[in-house]
Amino acid sequence: MKGLTGNRNRTQFFVTNPSCLMQTLQGAFGCPPVSMGTEGEDVTCFYTWAKGRKKFFCKGTCKEKDILIETTQNRYQNGRYMIKDTRTGVFYVTITQLTKSDSGTYYCGVYRFIKDSYKEVKIEVQDGEFLLKMNLFKCSCIAYFSVYVNRSISFYM
Repeated sequence: MKGLTGNRNRTQFFVTNPSCLMQTLQGAFGCPPVSMGTEGEDVTCFYTWAKGRKKFFCKGTCKEKDILIETTQNRYQNGRYMIKDTRTGVFYVTITQLTKSDSGTYYCGVYRFIKDSYKEVKIEVQDGEFLLKMNLFKCSCIAYFSVYVNRSISFYM
C-alpha cells in the first residue's frame, strides 16, 4: 500500500461513561465528538461495511511502514494491536496499554478492488487525569476521571 487512496471520512473517538451516558448517546447522533485518553488505557474502534474484506489499521500516511495491523482472519493480534472481525460487516480494532506516543492520526479501513475505504481517527493520549469533551447539539459535556477508575473508550467510525 502506497499511502491512502479512496473514500475517507473523518471520525474522532469518545468515551462511554455512566456520568455522560445520555449525552454520549445524543452525541452519537449529533456533532462529531472529541476526546483524549490516559496512558495505560485500551481503545477500541469499529468499522462497518467491511464484510469479506481485508482490514487494516495504520498511523500517519499509511504507507507500508505505517501499517500497524492488517488481516483477513476473524481475529488477529500484532503486539498491542488487535483486529476482531464479527463477519457481519463490522470489525473492531483495539490498541491496548496506550502510551503518549500513540497520540496521532490513524486510519481504519478495508482494502477494495478499485479504491480503499477508510475512516480517519484522532487519538490524543495524556498522562494523569482524563478529560472528556463532546459537542452535543451545541452543548458540551466535560467529565474528569481518576486514572484509577475503570473506564471504556470506544471510537466509532
